[in-house]
Amino acid sequence: IGIVTWYDKGYNYGSTLQAFAMQSYLENKGYECELINYKPEYKKVYNVLKEIIKRLYLLVFNYKVYKSWRIMEKWIKNNIKESKLILSYEELIKYSQKYDILICGSDQIWCNSHDVVDPFYYLQFTDIEKRIAYAPSIGKNYINDNIQETFAKYVKEIKYLSIREEKGAELIQKYAGKSAKVVVDPTFLLDKKMWEKSAKISKNRIINEPYIFAYFLKKNEEYFEQVNEIAKKKNLRIITVPIMNNNNKLAIEVNHTDFLNLIKNAKYVITDSFHGMVFSINFEKDFIIYKKFNDNLKETENSRIYNILEKLNLYNRLVTDNNAIDNIIDTNINYSEVKKKLNKLINESEKYLTESIDCVIKK
Repeated sequence: IGIVTWYDKGYNYGSTLQAFAMQSYLENKGYECELINYKPEYKKVYNVLKEIIKRLYLLVFNYKVYKSWRIMEKWIKNNIKESKLILSYEELIKYSQKYDILICGSDQIWCNSHDVVDPFYYLQFTDIEKRIAYAPSIGKNYINDNIQETFAKYVKEIKYLSIREEKGAELIQKYAGKSAKVVVDPTFLLDKKMWEKSAKISKNRIINEPYIFAYFLKKNEEYFEQVNEIAKKKNLRIITVPIMNNNNKLAIEVNHTDFLNLIKNAKYVITDSFHGMVFSINFEKDFIIYKKFNDNLKETENSRIYNILEKLNLYNRLVTDNNAIDNIIDTNINYSEVKKKLNKLINESEKYLTESIDCVIKK
């Protein structure tokens, strides 16, 4: 099986771990799989120079992020099974003939950034009979007019079609006239024990004192001030990780395994990250989720968070004008009820994936 997704894009813990989850889940089922390492941009001198300049800037002005990226790169190299580096679409078409099955997903690989509908993420390079979409995300609530036709064409040509959010399913129905099964993010396909085993999470705590793990992808001083106030009231330390454009003295540089350890052992997790929320649920933590985007913005990506909160009856963990962090922090999550709902969604998602793979094999 060849997997098409983001796994080293922007050195994001969530992106890499969702790819690792899909890889681990398939391997546990007895399949051989690898992430397709397709990087045509490496052929352009401009892109290479831009990356070098970015690294030099971080080395001088934000060493924690630079060091964090190096640590994350090492983890990816040791834990993600990649294909050889593929630099052209023609080479991709030829190389992909080795695969019996191609799966695209998860993460926001269908966000069509800069109005580019990349055929790679829609498996256009391989036979229709081999194509499976598992939980890709559009991320936004719209498809721009100038790419609707191409988007619809590519989606129609995926034989086994699923999506991660209800809003994405609505957009696919609207523009492609096709039903898409809504399934859970692959990080949910591994339960707590499977994550501990697959990611080799140490039983030892990284931080020995009680702490809040604050994981914010977007810089927001107001959010962090509120977290600081809670930390003082609860007499808790704040731990976070280095994020681009956010020079935080509290941040510690960790790889993906240690990132999961920090969530697993936190007193509270406070985040604006979809995967920060998902892993909190996986490890049954009392979490608080902030909106990363304003709902009134066209580019908002909040729907993916709302989708999970609604399905698991966890909307009361979302900070809003009418639901301040002070109201949420002392309310514990009833995970016995959450797990009942989640397990049903996981079972349905596993059934979809298993049946799709079986159908491709039988062809």
